[in-house]
Amino acid sequence: MMDAIARRGMLLLFLFSLVLNLPYINVREFQGEEGRRVNIAVTMLQTGDWVIPHVEGAIYLKKPPFYNWVLAAFFTFTGTVSEAMARVPSALAAFFCAAALSLFWRRSTGSSDSWFILPGLVFLTFPDVMDKAVRSEIDMTFTLFITLSLIAWFYLYEVKGRVFAAWIISLALVGVSTLTKGLQAPFFYYCTVMPYLLFYRRNARGFFSLSHLVGIAAGSMVFLAWLVPVSQEVGLKSLVTVWMQEILVRGEPLKKGGFWLHFIEFPFSYLAAYSPWVAFLLLLSRREGEQASTMKRNLAYFCALGLVVSIPLYWVAPGARLRYLLPLSGMLALLISMAMRAILGGARLSSWIAYFGKAVGAALVVSVLASPLWGQRFDLFGNAVSLGLMAGVFLAGIVLVIRSGEGKELIRNLIVTVLLVKLFWASFYFPYHAKFFSHYRDAAKEINALLPQRASLCDYGIDNGHLVFYLERPVTMVDTLTQDALKRCDFVLAKEGSLDGPLYGLHRVGAPVKARKSLLGLYEVSKQERPFQGP
Repeated sequence: MMDAIARRGMLLLFLFSLVLNLPYINVREFQGEEGRRVNIAVTMLQTGDWVIPHVEGAIYLKKPPFYNWVLAAFFTFTGTVSEAMARVPSALAAFFCAAALSLFWRRSTGSSDSWFILPGLVFLTFPDVMDKAVRSEIDMTFTLFITLSLIAWFYLYEVKGRVFAAWIISLALVGVSTLTKGLQAPFFYYCTVMPYLLFYRRNARGFFSLSHLVGIAAGSMVFLAWLVPVSQEVGLKSLVTVWMQEILVRGEPLKKGGFWLHFIEFPFSYLAAYSPWVAFLLLLSRREGEQASTMKRNLAYFCALGLVVSIPLYWVAPGARLRYLLPLSGMLALLISMAMRAILGGARLSSWIAYFGKAVGAALVVSVLASPLWGQRFDLFGNAVSLGLMAGVFLAGIVLVIRSGEGKELIRNLIVTVLLVKLFWASFYFPYHAKFFSHYRDAAKEINALLPQRASLCDYGIDNGHLVFYLERPVTMVDTLTQDALKRCDFVLAKEGSLDGPLYGLHRVGAPVKARKSLLGLYEVSKQERPFQGP
């Protein structure tokens, strides 16, 4: 049972998470892979097939289905399928991760005051976490289970000394993580646990133990509960081939600059994704001597080793995206909180940290004063909510400039400032995005205006989950335009110009439809028999 301090802390963390993430969560249209994740979940509800994910009638094996199960369960519980309801599970996953970090911190370090929620607050206010917490994508749920697996292992193994429970519970959570995103889960787990146990604790016997073997069996059983039935349906070889392709594609450069552009940009992108808190890591160089308990030092090494092993691997991989390191953001939040513990305990604040706080405040003040130069583009001055929040950001910047000399006050002010900046940004950018970048919402309206209500629609080479979601009608993916394939279609949606010419039974309907950077053509399928001349 939680005591009064723990209950108040969890309530405060929950309210903070809601205020941080829920406003404007429904405004932007789907981005990234959101549409695909939602469509798979909706298909599961419609067909009752929870084993094999499908996209537009085609089997989808690139990602395991656990996140789709979460979405489908949430849609069933709320009775609503929308952008907001699709994104709330990620916001809740962010809160649960923050809560787990805070409670773990309290029990493993003996923190007894209200500041035990510091790791959770730091985690929630990482820019990359704030971004993924309002997206209907796998990343936040995956981060939750990776974080749970790591802190469960450390707490049970090191704090409680329950070795069997540590391996079994943590690796069972790794099994759930693998069901969420794939083989990255054991990678993150072992890149943290293995160097800690083998090289820091020098306990090879613990790693090569029966309890570890039993844990591997437990985690494997969780994953095999899905892998066996899906392999029976589609074949294990097909599944492995798809996953290997997914892994190999990560070695391909994302940008024209190739490896070196990625190599130069990546560390700066990482620092920006975890600012302003990452600057506090420099406080780890301060020696606390006997004030730092053995358990705290062990935890610091545990978190640091996971980051030190994993970050360079993604740094040198030209196809790596910054979000791939999100699963270790919980470890980073714990490490940063440890770096802060001295100033939270009343230690003298380093002058450079005080100047850092002043610099952040000054940057915000200058940005607000410069708003006439950039605000017109976003209709900032016609939005009363944005103006009020901008005034709050300006005052927060002033406070940081004049009151950054005391540790607790600086941390508290930074937390409030990040909250205000996030709300301010969402208040003007999300409506701006909805007004000018609703590419697939608008395209779906145009396409639906050309289609009879009950007409069957086929997708030939588009494969865009966002568009399919906003069409709000069944869409079937076809790879060829054979007579058998076209029997399922009244209309075919394809890239503009790709089906022009003497094709079998197809003729253009209406003008091309623009969907972001693509032009789409809608073609009606004629039921009149004539020789097939298409591809």
